[in-house]
Amino acid sequence: MKRAVELRSKERELHMQLPTHLQPLLKEKKLLLWKEILLDPEYPDAKVVDEICHGFPLTGWAQQSNVSQTRVRPPENSLDQLEGMARGLNMAVVTALESSEWLPIGDIAWQETMQEVANGWLAKEPMPDFDNQS
Repeated sequence: MKRAVELRSKERELHMQLPTHLQPLLKEKKLLLWKEILLDPEYPDAKVVDEICHGFPLTGWAQQSNVSQTRVRPPENSLDQLEGMARGLNMAVVTALESSEWLPIGDIAWQETMQEVANGWLAKEPMPDFDNQS
């Protein structure tokens, strides 16, 4: 705890430099302390904290972790192909959701999702109105 207090001002500086979309997600995280904890025993993937601070890319090649075994597989689709397929895939998911039965577990999942939104862990975007779509 003492080290966390010592790093408090540097943590604030780091958090102000984070990409805007990551600031609410990482606001309570002691990132510099976490990095020190990983560096002390010479953990082979201490750079993971830097990657968290910049955000992980959703496409392209993942950085090698030096911890997990590497099994390189080339992507099956290019980014352009994925962008072209996105609308159809999204519509397929919506159609599948519309035709599926709502189970009690869905209420629990919805409540947990709304709690994550309230905590600032998820962005609240307008949801499609499934009941009034033609």
